[in-house]
Amino acid sequence: LAVIGDTKTGISGGSTDSFFNLMGQDSKTVRTMFDPYQLHPKDGPSKGPDQGILNKVVYSKELESAVGPSFFGMVNSKIVRRSNALQGNAYGDHFSYDEATIQKNRFKGWMNWLGSNLSMAFLSIGWFRHLVRRTMPAPGTARGIVGDQGYFNLHFVGKTESEEGEESSTVLARARGNLDPNYAGTAKMVAEAALCLAFRGDELVRQGHPSGGCLTPATCMGTTLVSRFQSGDFLSLEILPAWMS
Repeated sequence: LAVIGDTKTGISGGSTDSFFNLMGQDSKTVRTMFDPYQLHPKDGPSKGPDQGILNKVVYSKELESAVGPSFFGMVNSKIVRRSNALQGNAYGDHFSYDEATIQKNRFKGWMNWLGSNLSMAFLSIGWFRHLVRRTMPAPGTARGIVGDQGYFNLHFVGKTESEEGEESSTVLARARGNLDPNYAGTAKMVAEAALCLAFRGDELVRQGHPSGGCLTPATCMGTTLVSRFQSGDFLSLEILPAWMS
């Protein structure tokens, strides 16, 4: 489970425009977005147990906090599952992944859930969607908190499968970024990925990464890209001995 924690960011015109384009698709196309294995390779290994994304507010005892649905989880989770499939289920045949956002409490979490679902319902109406779209920043621009004025914190809870006679173990990790995630942070990650491919492409192939195809960052660049993030003083990753806010 990946959980979005304390975050300070603005509104990205590109992200909102992509969302509005999605909401304008026919109902059949929109329904395919709810398939957790939409990006699973046709000739890939067996699929995991995921049935969909988190669509309610629950309490996480590991995080000691209420967590609710993540706006980006529908897309991000499919990419993670594709990474597992492209590597022959390297994360496990029963690998499960989801994303969530930390809530101050269950009541506020359910209020956010209600607001999000009502917004989705209204934005499925063409005239209302076009009206709201006119108030959003254009693609390539942003509004609000951008650049080094923003930041983000992501928390990860990993649980292993329990073997016979043994209890499962839990690993907690955290990722911190010092740029707003919706605009400058995304641009930084895209630029670092391009530089990684341009200057370390041969090295990636020697490491066993595929040289082409419809890949994901994890299967194409793996920890080499993570190293670039960390050396660029932009993103820090750490394993936590216990939950830390």
